[in-house]
Amino acid sequence: MSDLRAFLKQLEKNKDIIKVKELIGVKQEIAAALQRFDAGKALIFENVDGYDVKVVGGVCGTRSRILQGLGIEAKDLYTRLQQAIKNPKRCEIVEKGPVTEVIEEGDLTRIPVLTHFNGDPGPFITSVYFTRRAPTARWRT
Repeated sequence: MSDLRAFLKQLEKNKDIIKVKELIGVKQEIAAALQRFDAGKALIFENVDGYDVKVVGGVCGTRSRILQGLGIEAKDLYTRLQQAIKNPKRCEIVEKGPVTEVIEEGDLTRIPVLTHFNGDPGPFITSVYFTRRAPTARWRT
């Protein structure tokens, strides 16, 4: 898949994504919804309380979506991952494209950073992996 927007359109075409239109908060609410749909459909939260941007989650929630996003078959997954780890590519600098549509100074307070659990000291950007055996396992980045 060429980019996230194209991938989301493909998920919508395949009816593999749910659009959540209700107002939802970043303090545990979005994280709880994502956990509830873990290994199910991807979710787009279109009405995030206090923000005028959408939040998408669960995009890589199933092996079939990962394969679809990479454009490969299951038998090629591990080989492809090993090749990518051994041969990382540099980012391509482009003059035009979706990435250049909006240019402004960075301000992380303008994006919805989630608070995932009740005991968290605050919101954080994370790469999260949940399992049924260890529902509180998480890695902070």
